[in-house]
Amino acid sequence: MTSQTYTTEDLLRCYHGDLDYAYRSGGSTQVNHYSSGTPYFHNDDEAQEYLSAIKSVIEQSYNNPRARSLSILLEQEREDYRVLCEQADKLKSLLDIARCMLNRRDSELLTHHAKVIGINL
Repeated sequence: MTSQTYTTEDLLRCYHGDLDYAYRSGGSTQVNHYSSGTPYFHNDDEAQEYLSAIKSVIEQSYNNPRARSLSILLEQEREDYRVLCEQADKLKSLLDIARCMLNRRDSELLTHHAKVIGINL
């Protein structure tokens, strides 16, 4: 599985999809058979009520502008963090180059770090 970030909404949609598929395949009996963390359903009406409740939570989340804004903000923060880490790595390489130049030594370290940040020595 690739490294991916999931929101609560994504996970709930997948969970709802799995339960809905099981329900459509054989009603509450099928849902009870193929799930373990989901409540036990004594009849189809209970299962349908539970599926409706999940769908309602998903729709409330999707229709809530504040929740949507927070989700978008979190995605942006993850991307900003990734960019900052890349920049920090480049700055470290620049500092290593500067240290080598101050020590007036031509070294493999200097050559390596220069190549990392795109400088040909």
